[in-house]
Amino acid sequence: MPLGERIICGCGCGKKVSRSTDRRHRTGQAPRTILASQVLDGGRLAGPDIHRTGRPRKIPRVDSAEAPLSLPQPLLHENASTSKEPTFMQADFAQSPPSQLFDDYSSPDGTIPGSDDCVQPTLHSQRDLVESDDEEEPVLLAAVVGGDSDVDGEDEEIADAEEQYQYYAESDEMLEEFEREMAEIAEEITDEEIAYLRHFALKIDTHMSDETFEKLEFAFPESPFQSYKLTRSRAEFLAQFKPVPYDCCIASCCCFVSPHAELDACPYCQEPRFDSQGCPCKRFTYVPMIPRLKAFYESPSAEISKNMRYRGEFKSEDGIIQDFMDGSNYKQLREQHVTINDQRLPHKFFDDPRDIALGFSTDGFCPFKRRKKTCWPLLVYNYNLPPEIRFWVQHIVCIGVIPGPKKPKDFNSFFWPAIEEFLKLAQGVPLDRSKHPLVRTSTSTIKVYTPGSLPRRTHQRFMAQAREVQFAHTNVESEKLAKQYGIKGIPILSTLSSLFFPSSFPYDFMHLIFENVMKNLILLWTGGYKGIDEGAGSYEIAPHVWEAIGAATAASARTIPSAFAASPANIADEKASSTADMWSFWLQYLGPILLSRKFRRPIYFQHFIELVKLVRICLQFELTAEDVQTLRDGFPNWVLQYEKLYYQFKPERLPICPLTIHAVLHIPDNIVETGPVWTSWAFPTERFCGRLLPAIRSRRHPFANLDNFVVASSQLNQIKTQLVFFFILSTVLNYSFKS
Repeated sequence: MPLGERIICGCGCGKKVSRSTDRRHRTGQAPRTILASQVLDGGRLAGPDIHRTGRPRKIPRVDSAEAPLSLPQPLLHENASTSKEPTFMQADFAQSPPSQLFDDYSSPDGTIPGSDDCVQPTLHSQRDLVESDDEEEPVLLAAVVGGDSDVDGEDEEIADAEEQYQYYAESDEMLEEFEREMAEIAEEITDEEIAYLRHFALKIDTHMSDETFEKLEFAFPESPFQSYKLTRSRAEFLAQFKPVPYDCCIASCCCFVSPHAELDACPYCQEPRFDSQGCPCKRFTYVPMIPRLKAFYESPSAEISKNMRYRGEFKSEDGIIQDFMDGSNYKQLREQHVTINDQRLPHKFFDDPRDIALGFSTDGFCPFKRRKKTCWPLLVYNYNLPPEIRFWVQHIVCIGVIPGPKKPKDFNSFFWPAIEEFLKLAQGVPLDRSKHPLVRTSTSTIKVYTPGSLPRRTHQRFMAQAREVQFAHTNVESEKLAKQYGIKGIPILSTLSSLFFPSSFPYDFMHLIFENVMKNLILLWTGGYKGIDEGAGSYEIAPHVWEAIGAATAASARTIPSAFAASPANIADEKASSTADMWSFWLQYLGPILLSRKFRRPIYFQHFIELVKLVRICLQFELTAEDVQTLRDGFPNWVLQYEKLYYQFKPERLPICPLTIHAVLHIPDNIVETGPVWTSWAFPTERFCGRLLPAIRSRRHPFANLDNFVVASSQLNQIKTQLVFFFILSTVLNYSFKS
């Protein structure tokens, strides 16, 4: 078979693949492709689709959570290579990023917003790196280290190279499942995982072929081994970023991002964007830079920390130019506020020593000896590093390679993803510096949240995080962000400007206190937590004592007026029949009496009484500023005491601290923002649900019964309201027809 020729796969998937891929499919070493659907957001795909298998949909647009940018056309000579003087981008790591990224990036005149302040390309004419376009078979400059010299080996190497984009579609289903499993593994790296990473490093550093890599298992049987796909997936998981492919012209004229996102053919050479199966003919792989820049400040290495402080600690000397910090451009930026789309941000360029200065560069590169084809690596330099190590290969951030065979006609379209990240960096990105050496050694570092001063989420931050989840590039990334933020996506209610997220949605006091916190305490007192004993405490009540408390609770029903509450049940035997209304009455009136002197240590009873006092304040019809301040002081103290008495600061007892224990800290803020707890609790909802139950008259069609009842009752209420027939149509006996 001629080198690189495709055949119909024998596994039954029906795709044209190389001989090596056909062999792997038939032997079960590669997953078969299946169809996968994509969800469009408002008629456009929210982010690139790299998990598509089978016949994918055409990608109308690839953009981030923000509105698309408009890129100007480059001003280049015909055969000029592209270079760029260091562009100093500010990653405002010193402070929390603005709560919401600007949504109006696109300018009416089609220019990059903030280009005067953020990214101003400086292009120079250089030597011609593109020769004739004759389609002559290329000759590799160097052989693959560790590869086999036989024809099959060469065929596999070249065929695998041709299938680099198809690889994501064929393997991502398996890799997604693998990453979900990896996400649950502890952060500590085991010796076995280190061995896998060493295999990965060996392959990358020596350009080892896949075939040779698979032979390591037989050459070193004593060492743990995984396939390269699983090894690479593990490396991607630890690196915390994945490449993002974008559709591009088969001749590399342009990248199909805005303003070319909607096109089905190249606007320059008219080559189609998709093949007969609907798959992109070629893709440009972009490697995000923000996660890699953040790694410099998140690293626990003291040496990296010292190197990254070089720019911030640099002192200029009059009359001497030592580094770019002595240049007039840098000094001018130091006096200038960051501006994006004519919106002036509060911080200046490099006003914090932890801000990062970046340089951007690209040049043509001919991968073959005959120099018939060229590609363009996109490189970012970290100018925060000292000059002696700044340009080491390991410190150069490559964000992608514009593929050949020809020089791009629209460079800006390939710069599009980088510009988006540069704008984010100029505005500021969030950063976790908890592992940074300077943070770990600082005596002023806040190690835990202060219960009385929580970092509450604002509406702007909530919506920004919701957009991150909604427009994540992959399902795995979306699920990871959803777990991290506790947000599944952009809520449809956010279209209502009268709502603030999350402050317009307070905790339901009924379920929070009476259905969760109270029942959680009962479980502790009765030893109901599976696998967790008292530990160093002594809060459990003897079973016979608890049975007596339950009997006394049931007996009290004879002396409690029905207007106060429903008849209390035996809480020791009839837990399922206990309602929130009953627990409300028990907490306020019966519990303080029945639990008195029942604990071996009085501190547990005192802790319960403190909760009773706080709940009674919350249930008042009117609350003063002093009442709210009492709650602000009382609930944090109650939670801290709860952790001391029950959690006992032991990780194995963490199930004792559910979310509902933390949630009580938000009650004072909820009252200030939405009013007393009774204005938003769920008692009316529960009452209406109880009214629906009798409407079900048929086991076969229960929901039709509910529909009919809701419609009929709504019509009846409408008649009563329009005709003022509240009394005439009333079925309550004390309403007379005459009145």
